[in-house]
Amino acid sequence: MPHAPAATAPLPLALRTLPVAALALAATLAALALLLASLLGGGELLRTALTEPGSKAFSWQAISRAFGERYMLLGPLLNSLLIAVPTAVLATAIGGALAWLAVRTDFPGRSFVMALVALPHVIPGFQLASAWVEIFANNGLWQALTGLDAPVNAYGAGAILAVTTLHLLLFPYLVVAANLQAADPALEEAARVAGLSPSRVFWRVTLPLARPALLAGLLLVFAYVMEEFGIPSLLGMPRGFDTLTTRIYGLATTPPLDMEGASVLALLLGVLALLVLAAQLRLLRGQRLETLAGKASRQSRVSLGRWRAPVAIGVWAALLAVALAPLLALVLVSLLESWGQGYGPQNWTLARYTALFESEELRRALRNTLWLGAAAAAVATAVAVAVVYAAHRLSGAWRRLAALADRVSFVVFALPGLVVGLDLILAFSGGPLPLYGTVWILLLAYVLRFCGVSVRTVTARLAQIGVELEAAGAVAGLSRLRVIARIVLPLLAPALVGSAVLVFVNTVKEISATSLLVSQGSETLAYEAYVRFQEGNYTQGSALSVATIAMVLVLLGVSRWASRRSEEGRR
Repeated sequence: MPHAPAATAPLPLALRTLPVAALALAATLAALALLLASLLGGGELLRTALTEPGSKAFSWQAISRAFGERYMLLGPLLNSLLIAVPTAVLATAIGGALAWLAVRTDFPGRSFVMALVALPHVIPGFQLASAWVEIFANNGLWQALTGLDAPVNAYGAGAILAVTTLHLLLFPYLVVAANLQAADPALEEAARVAGLSPSRVFWRVTLPLARPALLAGLLLVFAYVMEEFGIPSLLGMPRGFDTLTTRIYGLATTPPLDMEGASVLALLLGVLALLVLAAQLRLLRGQRLETLAGKASRQSRVSLGRWRAPVAIGVWAALLAVALAPLLALVLVSLLESWGQGYGPQNWTLARYTALFESEELRRALRNTLWLGAAAAAVATAVAVAVVYAAHRLSGAWRRLAALADRVSFVVFALPGLVVGLDLILAFSGGPLPLYGTVWILLLAYVLRFCGVSVRTVTARLAQIGVELEAAGAVAGLSRLRVIARIVLPLLAPALVGSAVLVFVNTVKEISATSLLVSQGSETLAYEAYVRFQEGNYTQGSALSVATIAMVLVLLGVSRWASRRSEEGRR
């Protein structure tokens, strides 16, 4: 007769409480480190803005000078708004229209629309701007292919507007597409049954239902344009067109340095970003549209009728042009012996790519990029796991501290990269922890900037894991740490991979904070490409850009493959 399984002996109290205390301590340290670095930088930024230059005395001088001199604040602010407002409107209108075509109509090839909309966003903004110059500058690709002068300017406000619009189309597209997929199509069907024409259904039903998503996309694009640095620095500064970000960069890096003035502008830019964030959160809380059916209903498709073919030809031609032309331009220019001296095979060379392995400077930049990306991904994901688990599974003061760190990570992620970079310069240029001038300050900047991405990713996944699974493990005699190791972490694995990939990709592309914090020996591939574009070395800059983009695309592909394998494994 088989023996009954022996009952698991309860763990001694000390052994049961020690793992919980260790977990709480780890979560507390992670939360405190995140909070301390964030608040220390913000405090130093405020102190510097309110300090008299050359002394530690309190003074309104920097603020009054910023508001009193047009070149300091008013001019750059107006230029930023001149770009941000029309870009937000254009990107939202175009992205929303493309989302409607892909989700609600019988547009041919609609499943591939998002991939082409996403490609200009995968390319870092300053590299997209460089491709624009390579296409439309004098002796550029447009002239070489057509023999005609370029129809648009390669530099200036119009160029910035066009490139930022293409770069940020993805945001309103995703927001509006999600809204249209969630909305109950029975509402539109009812309007059709009531006798409304397809155009009236669109204007009276579809558009009002999508209004919250359109407003959210509008605010999101506006915020991103206001904090964009790479595009206006390459397309605007050569024409004397300064935005808030380029003015902050100039004040903080061009001798004689004006850190007080840069701090005032950074504070203003940070406040603007937080106001937009607050407006977005208020919009999400204030909109309660009952658009979801009790049962999943089949999405209806609006027939484009006789317009289907011409709309398809026009839209696909535009999508392919804006998605592939910048990438092809970068690849072609990266193969040239010299830019502007002909684009035929007789002028092609692989020297710009072999320099990645032959030049010690570029090899170091490649090593730094890989190391910083991997380290930032690992640290940000580990901090996110500790903070999120403590905020949602522990209790008492530990939970409140972790919840505060959760919110702070979201706020820091919403801040412009230049603001975060200036924060860290002021906070860690001296004192007990002089990180400025080392590679460690870049790692700290990346973790701070993108920890919010990890926190949001891990939070979404942890919310899907029922606490009864952990309770079952505890009943079986497992300690809290073993429950986490054997149950929680395996179930969190897709989110952990996704978090690491997202942080790595954002780190590889980052240029705003990097441009302020980089020092001799800590350069990244993105920074080296940016410097070469600024110097006019478009061939080497393009090769570095292609290498960066290839790295990003490979990582995104691997992440997508891993996600699919995980989904198949759960089935």
